[in-house]
Amino acid sequence: MADIAAYTLVDITYTNTHSNALEHSFQRNQQRNWETAHQCLNLVSAIGIKAVPGAPKIVDMSYHRFSSQYTGMQRCWKFIFSLETDDIDLESIKNSFNYVPIIKNLDETVALSNPYFSTIESDINIYFKLISENG
Repeated sequence: MADIAAYTLVDITYTNTHSNALEHSFQRNQQRNWETAHQCLNLVSAIGIKAVPGAPKIVDMSYHRFSSQYTGMQRCWKFIFSLETDDIDLESIKNSFNYVPIIKNLDETVALSNPYFSTIESDINIYFKLISENG
């Protein structure tokens, strides 16, 4: 099994909010984005979540692999997961996210060009990094 970190500029805060009441709509939309990310991963392989995305960190974009239009200090969400298989295929993971709709204009500090996850070079707002292999 391998541990993989995902970094994104999309607000995927895990709020565990499932109420559709108007007063919870912001937190519910954050949770919806997290649920979308989780479902994308499950398209590729059975996974185990090691760390859910909580409060984002303000990070320097020059240390990350996002597209060049994202500069300066920005909010970045991170989560860690493991694949239940020995076949590590980051390309398949990337492809499962590309163009999947998200809800934007939540707590992002960047102006996301489009309302979807993007892994293409011209507009990367999510990427994945192998952080360890166990086993």
